[in-house]
Amino acid sequence: MKNFSHPFFDEVYYFNSLQSSFKKAETLIKNYQVNGNFIIISKKETGSIGRDKNIWYAPEGGLWFTLGLHGFKFESSLTIFIGQIIFKTLESYINDITNLKIKWPNDIFYKNKKLAGILTYNLPFYDYYIVGIGINTNIIPKEISDITISINEIINKKINNSEFLYNFSENLFENLPDFLENGLDNVFFNQHSFLKNKIITIQTVFDTFSGISMGINKKGAILLKLPSGLIQPFYSGKIINYKNQS
Repeated sequence: MKNFSHPFFDEVYYFNSLQSSFKKAETLIKNYQVNGNFIIISKKETGSIGRDKNIWYAPEGGLWFTLGLHGFKFESSLTIFIGQIIFKTLESYINDITNLKIKWPNDIFYKNKKLAGILTYNLPFYDYYIVGIGINTNIIPKEISDITISINEIINKKINNSEFLYNFSENLFENLPDFLENGLDNVFFNQHSFLKNKIITIQTVFDTFSGISMGINKKGAILLKLPSGLIQPFYSGKIINYKNQS
């Protein structure tokens, strides 16, 4: 991993240990210590955070990295796009893709267990997006082993993290122009959605809503069919409950 490189990234930073590659990226940007697109890779992270400031366990053996994307204007959800890139990368490793799902807005699941997570943040003053990514390639954090799974466990084979990251970068590089021009491929997302057709409850800053998930639109909003029959898009929120329709 120390020698990792890809043409998409102008700068590559590798660390044996960081508190958080996401926070490191933010610091480098705010101190004007980076130029162009960059990636920070850490062998392990000791203080990672996920969405809603949840703890993200990142021990040695997994793939933990943060992207700095410079000069882009995204009209659709970057988080969901990155989720689709991870999914497409995983397709090269996991044959059983019927059990591989994208969970709105920022997780990849396999058989109801979390396999990867994404955290994005925009720094408009600096013209940067930060994308933190954690993928359980070879290890399941023991603290959450009941709700997580690794690629290694699924295919019974050790994953070369450097190879996986290069494949991810290739998929990102190849799919980014279409995303910038045409927005999200919501058809692809909806084909592999974890929540579609489930009864879900979403918590927003305004209220809590329940209904049937109808997938997402081109902007990345989840479409919820409310009891009234109205289909309402939600661009942000926290899924606090979900279940299959009876």
